[in-house]
Amino acid sequence: MLSFVYFYLQFRGVRKDMKQTVKDLFAQCPVEEIVNHVMYIDDKDESERADLTKEYTDFVENLMKREPIDTGYVMIGILYGEGGKSEKEATLYKKDELLEKTDRDSEIGKLTFEEVDALSDEETDRLALVYPVSKKHAYEYVLWDEILGYEVLSENIEEYGVVPFVSEIAYKMTYFGFDEEELAEIREAFQITMGELDKVKELSPEEQEKAVFSADRSAAYFSFQDNRSFEEKEKERILTAKKAIKDKIIEYKTVMKYIDKI
Repeated sequence: MLSFVYFYLQFRGVRKDMKQTVKDLFAQCPVEEIVNHVMYIDDKDESERADLTKEYTDFVENLMKREPIDTGYVMIGILYGEGGKSEKEATLYKKDELLEKTDRDSEIGKLTFEEVDALSDEETDRLALVYPVSKKHAYEYVLWDEILGYEVLSENIEEYGVVPFVSEIAYKMTYFGFDEEELAEIREAFQITMGELDKVKELSPEEQEKAVFSADRSAAYFSFQDNRSFEEKEKERILTAKKAIKDKIIEYKTVMKYIDKI
């Protein structure tokens, strides 16, 4: 039945102005393709294919019986990378935050990669703290019915590819397994942990330093000795910050391309 739905949708095409949800995408994607991508993402051995195919077939059939819940979120596929290298990410945003908090005239969107490479260390540090798009949201711990109700944009899916988009979502939805009762327990533990982190954020900077396990404290605790010079560490830090700025440029331009279609 799922294969019939997939080929029917592929044959007739999906209107670009049509509102779609994650559930609609699952109906368009053959389980075999999802399994292929999950095996690649998770570096699975070929001997695991049969079991994975059974698990994901049952999983998708389960999803097709569910009623999606609209919680006001949209997913946008973003293609990161430069120089021919590409990293894909199906990114989740809250629609009202995206519309209200995105800076439509951000300096980030006016930069080229070449200009980022030429930035001074001071400018790099400043721009690393500029966030022109509203925050991204994780969804590994979210109820499946809510994930199915996330809105997706047809033109973005066409650019990103329905199979990699759905496969990434399926992988994250099942990262902790296919048993919803176990997932509920993990979700509860996660929410408790996030509540503890929120309490830490309310502390003074000095108290936060004591409560948070920083990279330096971790290295000391695990007896890891970083023998690099200060200059070497700074060079790596700046390179990492510049890559982050380039990722912001890509994210910003992608969001601006589709924001008026939300």
